[in-house]
Amino acid sequence: MSLVRSSIFRHYYGEPVKDSYHYTHLNLKVPSGDSNHIAANSKYFAVPYAGGGGMVAVIPHKNYGQSGKVGGVNGHTSSALDIQFHPFNDSILATCAADASIKIWNLDEEAISQGEISSDAVQSLEEHEKKVTRMLFHPTANNVLASTSIDKTIRLWDIESGKVGAQVSIPNPVQDMAFNINGQQMAVTSRDKKLRIVDPRLGENAIVVEVDGHTGSKPCRTVWLQKLDLILTAGFSRSAERTLRLWDPRNMEGGSVFEMSVDQQSGILMPFFDEDTSTLLVAGKGDGNIRQYEIRDREIYSIGPNGQYASSTPQKGMTALPKLALDIDHHEVSRVYKLTRDSVIPVSFKVPRKSEAFQSDIFPDTFASQPTNDAAGYFEGKDTEPNTCSLKPGERPEVDSVQVDFKPVYVKKEKPTPTKAKSSEELQKENEELKNRVAQLEKENAELKAKLEEQSEAEQPETEQSETEQPEA
Repeated sequence: MSLVRSSIFRHYYGEPVKDSYHYTHLNLKVPSGDSNHIAANSKYFAVPYAGGGGMVAVIPHKNYGQSGKVGGVNGHTSSALDIQFHPFNDSILATCAADASIKIWNLDEEAISQGEISSDAVQSLEEHEKKVTRMLFHPTANNVLASTSIDKTIRLWDIESGKVGAQVSIPNPVQDMAFNINGQQMAVTSRDKKLRIVDPRLGENAIVVEVDGHTGSKPCRTVWLQKLDLILTAGFSRSAERTLRLWDPRNMEGGSVFEMSVDQQSGILMPFFDEDTSTLLVAGKGDGNIRQYEIRDREIYSIGPNGQYASSTPQKGMTALPKLALDIDHHEVSRVYKLTRDSVIPVSFKVPRKSEAFQSDIFPDTFASQPTNDAAGYFEGKDTEPNTCSLKPGERPEVDSVQVDFKPVYVKKEKPTPTKAKSSEELQKENEELKNRVAQLEKENAELKAKLEEQSEAEQPETEQSETEQPEA
């Protein structure tokens, strides 16, 4: 059972926005898999959509209500298994699928608003050998994307050049991964129930530490609590309880520093941590509710009335919006988009205050959406801390400022030249030549068989004579 104590978040609560601001009548096509199946930035959200192949609908936040003609991208041969927006450029989207490829898309705002579907990815990353299941952008290095596959590798790409800059082999397929604050290391969970810390640039020595994680057989999620420098895992116990655990990355061998039981439901847990307030939202796939926690002093405490946002509508996936997209003037500290059977429901989490003044205790400086490193620097071993920015009115950046240059070097693969179809006369002539060749081979085979029989008959009398001439014992 979770603990309860005095907190500035004791009145923390969640509520859905008005029905008219829901995104409804969506023709969703959510594939099986462990990802959240929805992603969002300050301008759009993206979801797997029906329409053949791997279509992903990209919907501007302002287009709420009943869906009309939906725009998006479609470049895979099967449903997109994961979707990620670029953290420093709102127009760049990454998708991956069972066709073992990753597509990078440069979204055209006008085309999206007109409901156009683009099939022209600006980059195609195709070095994985099996289906690609998860992706994650680097927190400080521009244009660096991590991906993992059933081929038991994690690959880090420079998405501008389209090349792999680092690669890690993991003994079992990866279930989830998370970067630390400067992106030097990653926490990784996998099917063998292990929790690992890896430095992808160390090659064969990339696995820094490996410990036993959750003992249950279902997938385990992980989040690196960057400012607290703790690792959170959300998984299952041997008795099928859903559990949360905290780990000290400097002393993994000592086991988790905190563990708590959530419940015994069967859905995979999806954790969302707010670095600024140290609050944690945990949603289970198939659940309707969203649990609310605060992490302090290496422990996890329930916060708010009843410790959860309650709903009877089950979620198939969920994503959290960036801090700069929130309504800070009305004390909104988190907002999630809840993916259902045919809709997306925004749920807002607030800390009510009597004063309308800026509340610095719940809105400290947040991570700025600007890189402090580039791909070349990262792959050469350079690590940088993230920049921060103020959320005060008049000081916080505008949403449209999240737009770092992206100039992909795309080498288009040459398509094989189609061969000219043969005429019936040419096919008939080729057939006659093959028949003659078969007849010639049969004749040669018969001649060789006859010679072999003659040789065998000639050798047989000599063998019988040698046997009769043997002296008696």
